[in-house]
Amino acid sequence: MSYFDTDNISLEIKYIFLNFLQNFFGQNSQTTYCWKEDPRTTDIIIADKFSVDIGVATKRPTVAISRGRMAWTYTVRGQYGFKNPTNTTWRFGSLDPVPLDADRFTSQQLTDLLHGNVLFNVISKQGTVADDIANKIFVALTGHKEDLRSVGIFKTISLGVSEEQLLKYQGDVELSGVSVDMSFLMKKDIMAADKAWNCRVWVDNVEVFENIHFRVLPTGTEIKFFDEQDPNSVVTISFTDAITLELRSNIIMSTSDFYIYLIPNGWGIYGYYKIVAAIIVDEYVKLQDSDYYVTPEITSTTYYIDKYSPEGTVVGNPVTDPSSYLHRVLAGEYSLDPGDPREYTYTLVSGNVDNAFEITDEGTIVVKDSSAMDKNFSLTMAVVGITEPVIIEVLIND
Repeated sequence: MSYFDTDNISLEIKYIFLNFLQNFFGQNSQTTYCWKEDPRTTDIIIADKFSVDIGVATKRPTVAISRGRMAWTYTVRGQYGFKNPTNTTWRFGSLDPVPLDADRFTSQQLTDLLHGNVLFNVISKQGTVADDIANKIFVALTGHKEDLRSVGIFKTISLGVSEEQLLKYQGDVELSGVSVDMSFLMKKDIMAADKAWNCRVWVDNVEVFENIHFRVLPTGTEIKFFDEQDPNSVVTISFTDAITLELRSNIIMSTSDFYIYLIPNGWGIYGYYKIVAAIIVDEYVKLQDSDYYVTPEITSTTYYIDKYSPEGTVVGNPVTDPSSYLHRVLAGEYSLDPGDPREYTYTLVSGNVDNAFEITDEGTIVVKDSSAMDKNFSLTMAVVGITEPVIIEVLIND
């Protein structure tokens, strides 16, 4: 778990818990919900509430993180505790009246415990899925206290799971919501030089504050200058990523007209980008939506082979649409995500007496045991988890 020391306390709190959950669901092989940074291929959306539209939950289970009230505890008088190092940078003085001693004012770094709250809103079309994910979050936060402590979460005050609630989306779609709430103490340093920002733009190392416009696209965020930029100028940006809340620094932007500059890799700026249902690619939805399970179809058919046909003899392939996208994925020609291939297989459910046949990754039935080819077979074949078993007759030629 990495640590992100931002100038914005609110963003820092969100980042800690967002990063924790994205890593937990991204690396934990025991969970069925695998998180990926690309919202088009991930199994679960995990994002700040300002970066996600509730409609996404109609496509994927969604965890929207929200920060609750936060307040200083004034654990140490004057907030000079925890053996703060001295420095030469201007800092806040005590929250008492400003001290007259300028040296003291510039040499202290202030630290206090922050009492904060964070809410994990789990939303899904199925109540059991929302409840299962909420339970996983509850257990993960309970079992990883030391990891959270290493990034500043000093102590967990309370941790709870709400009852399941029914939500409405666009009037007729029902969603289920379960929330996990956590109250904690966080050790935090205070610096007078802090500036709360989520995006900064430079042209040739000169920061730009005016005459620029941010435009949100389905693929990310672009920046438009009102004035044409010098073709020899280099435009760079530092921003908080909308999906991970990572700080991305000094990113060089590309342009074709010197007015509109694009952020690479489809990255979106926090506050200027939102994950919406429309960006979920159709190909992925086909594997999730039962309306599309009709492709590829396995057709009930009859094959004839010679008695005692040798091992490896091709009986036939009953798949009717080998050119379909789903079939090509099942056949292993390519996967939805090269880094995480989904393994779907064809199987002979019943009737394979004496283990006489085997089936290839492409759905082709072949002879496995030549000595068993002395009788007729009534096989049932299916795509695991996709289609119902279909009868395939294999008859022996006289």
